[in-house]
Amino acid sequence: MGRGISLLRGIVISALVILGFILFSAYSSFQNAKRAEFASQWANHTYDVLWRLDHFYSALQAASSHQRGYLLSRRKILLIRYQRSVANTQKRLAEIAPLISDNPRQQSNWLKLKENTEDRLKEADQTIQIAQKYPLEKERRRQAIKQGSHLMSQIRHLIAQMEEEEKRLLQDRLGSEEVRAKKLMLSILIETFLAVLFLSLSTWIILNQIRQRDRLQKEKAQLNADMVSMMTHELKNPLTVIYSSLAALADVRKSGSLDENRHILDIALKSSHRMRRLIEDFLEIQKLEYGAIEFKISEIWLSSLIKESLEAAQTYAMQKKVKLSFKDNYPESSVNVDSERFLQVMANLLSNAIKHSPNESEVEIESSKNGDRINIKVTDHGPGIPAYFKSRLFQKFSRDSHESEPGTGLGLSISKIIVEKMGGTIGFDPSNSNGATFYFELPEASH
Repeated sequence: MGRGISLLRGIVISALVILGFILFSAYSSFQNAKRAEFASQWANHTYDVLWRLDHFYSALQAASSHQRGYLLSRRKILLIRYQRSVANTQKRLAEIAPLISDNPRQQSNWLKLKENTEDRLKEADQTIQIAQKYPLEKERRRQAIKQGSHLMSQIRHLIAQMEEEEKRLLQDRLGSEEVRAKKLMLSILIETFLAVLFLSLSTWIILNQIRQRDRLQKEKAQLNADMVSMMTHELKNPLTVIYSSLAALADVRKSGSLDENRHILDIALKSSHRMRRLIEDFLEIQKLEYGAIEFKISEIWLSSLIKESLEAAQTYAMQKKVKLSFKDNYPESSVNVDSERFLQVMANLLSNAIKHSPNESEVEIESSKNGDRINIKVTDHGPGIPAYFKSRLFQKFSRDSHESEPGTGLGLSISKIIVEKMGGTIGFDPSNSNGATFYFELPEASH
């Protein structure tokens, strides 16, 4: 029944998709007409720019002609016409600017054109002033006129560049619109074919999705069952030890010695501590995975955090007769992290390194910069990571069966989630054959 409903739902979805294809085809046709209108607008825009460039240059030429006429005849009417032509030139130049505001290359050309035009008009004004002040000094006027001719040549060159750019843009736009139109027709044909194909395949796809969903639900249920079974097994061992210890303590409390009672209590205490750690780690990883823990991110000096983590691990290291050393290759670095969570990651890595280190050996901690990230490495000189275990290092409840000291198998999983939540990555160095090297990288804080 449920599968039949899903099949009907798939057919309805297919029909809706086909309707969507039809609507899209109509929309594509509308867009095609709209693009043709845009192409016409762009053509008109290009012709407008070319027309205004031509009128600008004509106005500038008129100003130059009136200037030369005034220099030769000293007729005041030519000076007045020159001044009007200058105003018209500036007006025409300003009209071009908004038409090319969408093209950075044309804007750059326009700024050069404006600069050369201002220089040309300034030179023309200075030439007139020289003629008025030194009417007999022909050489000065000749040099000024020569400079003006050079500037006009540069202006003609810039105008030619701008005209070529506008023509190129028009060709590109018209060409791209033609390509779009062809692609649109092709897309309509393809969409029609896909609609028919989708109708044929949709039922199979939906049924396959249903089967996949059922399989994932079964896998999830099996995973939950495995996790409960593992938790039950892990909790059963310490509970059995606690129960046996308390039962033995009850038997010897009348006749047993104080040392014997204390030994039994130590066993019970260690087992209860392990059970508590297992429960705490399990709850911790559940909260992290579901985002139920708030990270209090702040900028902190990295070296101070690492030194604090070393102080916290010192007692365990002394018990194992292991030396801790810290090499700070980038002492000025700071990171944006939750300090408590950072210390938790360091505690996990350090405790693992110390646990696997032989007596009188050294655990080395090193920080360095890798691009815009800070790298923290923890290296021990123990037996290393077995090849068969490397792929499962960061999985939940993963433990090497040959470990002498049992753990929860959650420390590295928790560390991985914490580091990733703080924008970093964590891993190990597979090339280290003389021990194990774990590292994690975090983004450096921007000052």
